[in-house]
Formats: sequence, structure tokens, C-alpha cells
Amino acid sequence: MAALTRRAALTAAAGLSAGCTTAPPREDAGAETSSEQERNIAVIRAATDDWNRGDIPAYVAKHSSDFSNFGRVIERERLEVLVRDIFTTFPDIRFAIEDVVASRDQVVTRSTFSGTHRGIGRLPLNGGMLVDVHPTGRSFSVQHMHWYTLREGLIAAHTACRDDLGMMVQLGLLTRPTAQTR
Repeated sequence: MAALTRRAALTAAAGLSAGCTTAPPREDAGAETSSEQERNIAVIRAATDDWNRGDIPAYVAKHSSDFSNFGRVIERERLEVLVRDIFTTFPDIRFAIEDVVASRDQVVTRSTFSGTHRGIGRLPLNGGMLVDVHPTGRSFSVQHMHWYTLREGLIAAHTACRDDLGMMVQLGLLTRPTAQTR
């Protein structure tokens, strides 16, 4: 029951209810849409598996040539450079998909993002707060929400809501504010 409640809440938060379509559904669209959604979820799960194995070329290949990240087009070659920098900073980086919902070409996941800070990032990723920061050797585990748009079996667009500040606190690079007494 709790899993259904979480899924319903995630679906509602993502605005992916049956009533949130931009065009009226076709009468024969039910099976086609369900099949499309299942294929799209499978692409996201496969990309996540590639990521978790550290198979960066396979991960990048699941993205369209005009892939858009947070509204900016990134060519596959540049995407590979960015992902490699993340793996340099966190060699054991992992995504664990906790929940997934889909509607037509959209897939939304709630994931646990975890890793250990063992390298020096050179690119302004992960909120841009880890550039040239010496490794702390500390681990983190935070929640992420990722919103994907798929086209022709490839990830065409992505945006996310990440807990970068929580990650920085767990890595010991920021301190958690304390309540002041009066």
C-alpha cells in the first residue's frame, strides 16, 4: 500500500495524471501509449545500469545527438567529457531508482544518488561547488528527481531537482546551520 501511495504522490507531483495531457487521447492510443511508456522506462533503466557499471560510452549512446540538459544542447562528445569528470570526482558513483512514472514520452524518476569523494572535479558540475576541491574521502547519499523526455528510443532532454547542498554537508564541505538560542 505504501508503494502505491508513494507512486501516486510522485505521479501527482510530476503532473503526470491521466488528465494532464496536452492533446486529447486517441481512442486506440491506450495500448500504444502503454507500450511507449514501457519502452521509455526501459531506456532510462538501461541508461542507469550503464551509469552504475561505469560504461560511459553505452550511457552516452542512449542520448540523442541534440540532447538538451537543463535547456542547453550538449553534443554526445561533450556529454562524455562531463560524465567522465563526475566519475573522476566520485569513482563509485551510483543511481538507485526508487520510483519511476511515465506518461507518453516523459519519464520521471526518484533516485538515491550516492558515492565517495575520491577525485578532483575540473568542471562546474554538481552545483559547481566541487571544482578543484581536494577529495574528502567521505561518502554521501541524497535524493534526486530526474525528468526525461525521450524521442525515438533515445533520451532527448533532461532536467533534475538535486540535493547538492545535502551532498556538500555530508562531504564535510559545508556545515549545517544550527538553531540560534534567544
